[in-house]
Amino acid sequence: MDSLTAHVLRFEAEVETPLRLPPLKGSALRGALFHALRRHFCVSPGECGGETVCALPALCPAGLLLAPVDPAGQRGNDPPRPFVLNPPLDSQTEYRPGDRLTFTLTTFGRALNQFPHTLIAVNEMGQSGLGASAPREAGRITRGQFRLRAVWASHPLRGEEQRIYWDRDPVVRVPRLPISHADVLASADRLGEPPRLSLRFRTPLRLVEQGQLVGPADFRFRTFFLRLHERLAALAQLYCDAPAPGALGSLLTLADEVTTADNQLHWVEVDRYSGRHGRRLPMDGIVGQVTLAGPLMPFLPYLVWGEISHVGKYAVLGHGWYEIGR
Repeated sequence: MDSLTAHVLRFEAEVETPLRLPPLKGSALRGALFHALRRHFCVSPGECGGETVCALPALCPAGLLLAPVDPAGQRGNDPPRPFVLNPPLDSQTEYRPGDRLTFTLTTFGRALNQFPHTLIAVNEMGQSGLGASAPREAGRITRGQFRLRAVWASHPLRGEEQRIYWDRDPVVRVPRLPISHADVLASADRLGEPPRLSLRFRTPLRLVEQGQLVGPADFRFRTFFLRLHERLAALAQLYCDAPAPGALGSLLTLADEVTTADNQLHWVEVDRYSGRHGRRLPMDGIVGQVTLAGPLMPFLPYLVWGEISHVGKYAVLGHGWYEIGR
């Protein structure tokens, strides 16, 4: 993971027309971002395969971010996307003109090069509309509109911020607050040698083991760590030019020694509408808090990275978002 880097970008918008979003807002934000990127930057619209397969992923900004291809990888046409959305976590679903809408986009490695395209796409999202369709006074069916006010680069591990876009300033600045592996190691060092550590899942966690979804009572640190390690290794290889990871060896043995000291996890049922499938798809998962005990110190850098990268299925939509606590 030495070469892994991330940039956290916070987008702050002001709602201009009534806007409706589902309780879990990541899917709506990701869908709107994809369609805006595709409208503006798709280099081969006649051959575009939609949100999963890009005809020219090496050239297309939409494909690079949202439909990358890794023929040599185990997941082929479905490698991890080089970004993560952190949607608003409040329960608000109805937004009125003047309300604030804030979300975070975290990019990994070379995906930062697509920031200019992403900035244009988010502005396009605001103009073309976001969320569920709603009737307007003139009888037209439309989506809620917003105006992008500002974008901030954020370094959550150091508590630093840099404003890189402001709608009153024509100059767009380059984000200069990368999160490096050295930053993650420093943050892990500050945790010391904790005999116990808690993970609080802010959004549903979907882990799969032997083809089955892991339920709250079946949570095991070994499975969690394996999925997290796979995700971080893939992000580092695909977008940060890292070599293939070596065997985990003794780390897996230690992972088996990490136990669940307290389990306050529960299952939530949520879904999203998929235009590609033409139906609603389940996005159920685990939320709540689990307290771990055992030889945790070797895993701290992975866990700190996991706060940034998320873990499990639908991580790109905001799932698998957790915080470390004592």
